[in-house]
Amino acid sequence: MRIVIVGPFPIDCRLVRGGVESSVLGLAKALVESGHEVSVLDLPRKGGKTQEEEQLGIRVFRFANKRQTNLLSVAEVKNYSEKIREIQPDVCHLHNTSAFSYRLYQEVSQSRIKTLLTVHGLARVEQRKKLSKHWNWRTWVKYVYQSYVEKKLLLSGVRIIVDTEYVKEHIAENYQRETTSVHVIPQGVDASYYTIENASRDNRIFSLGAFQPRKGQAVMIRIFADVKKKIPDAKLVLMGAVSDTVYYERVCEEWEKSSYKNDIELHPNADVAEVRKQYEQARLFALYTAEESQGIVFCEAMAAGIPVVSTHVGGVPYIVTDNRCGVLSDYGDEEGFVSNIVSLLGDESTEERRDYIRMQAGVYRWSAIAQRIVSVYEQL
Repeated sequence: MRIVIVGPFPIDCRLVRGGVESSVLGLAKALVESGHEVSVLDLPRKGGKTQEEEQLGIRVFRFANKRQTNLLSVAEVKNYSEKIREIQPDVCHLHNTSAFSYRLYQEVSQSRIKTLLTVHGLARVEQRKKLSKHWNWRTWVKYVYQSYVEKKLLLSGVRIIVDTEYVKEHIAENYQRETTSVHVIPQGVDASYYTIENASRDNRIFSLGAFQPRKGQAVMIRIFADVKKKIPDAKLVLMGAVSDTVYYERVCEEWEKSSYKNDIELHPNADVAEVRKQYEQARLFALYTAEESQGIVFCEAMAAGIPVVSTHVGGVPYIVTDNRCGVLSDYGDEEGFVSNIVSLLGDESTEERRDYIRMQAGVYRWSAIAQRIVSVYEQL
């Protein structure tokens, strides 16, 4: 099958910036390994170059965004639709709910190319939560605009893949869309994570997520002080792509103020090798998140046999469903979050549960996920 995927693709496959890049890369690799012909059209990047390359057997096309901001990238749709028609795919798989994707879907549909959309997070929910914390006109306009575009795309008739039942239920309740053409298929995990040999020798807490307010790194630094009072040898590692430089500066300020900063490590824009090294050394994975549609990092941690502590928000309860794999607390209950960390770090059976946790995460292998997605392609 000839497949075109439109979504963010890493500039360097050793440095993956966020869950959507990870998903697009993982799916493309799994499809190529299954014998399919795959072309990825990276989303237009401000300051980027228009070029064609090949990575891991995947043809990658990149298009420069000549506009002032990425929000105006919709002007590049014509170049994408021409490239898609040139490739003549059996399926075009979109991985974005922006105005760019909505306009591209309209163009591709006119060419009678079968099209599928994967929803990575709910823009309406994420922007609303951001607005409730920090109201300003710019955030409000962004919330209204992105909510409107997301609704138009989700109600356009395109067949949809979502990563958890949470997203499917939200679409049905808030957009009154019938869900027979909405498929629940989670994002996958690279096979290499399942072979990670954990060698944790201390109470190291690993937290991986893009540096942005939704991921809660500033809160993690603050509440780590309470963890240290009960687990004196605890260490905290915060790692992720810097997607919000203002927020990252705030995280650095919290780190500077912390009485325990010598036991806190910050790793901005770390590569895949560094991520896997931390999974090898971590005793626990923790993320104080405000919203996730799935949270691929939880699946990665479980694939490495590491128990999870997080918040009871969005799609997280659909992933961390077994208290032998992890525990959740309500968002805002910082005391409960700390208590869960302390409880798991002090639990002698945590090491014994690693094989069980890894087994529970087996359903997220990309090889199996790709097969399920191909079955949807065949239904189009």
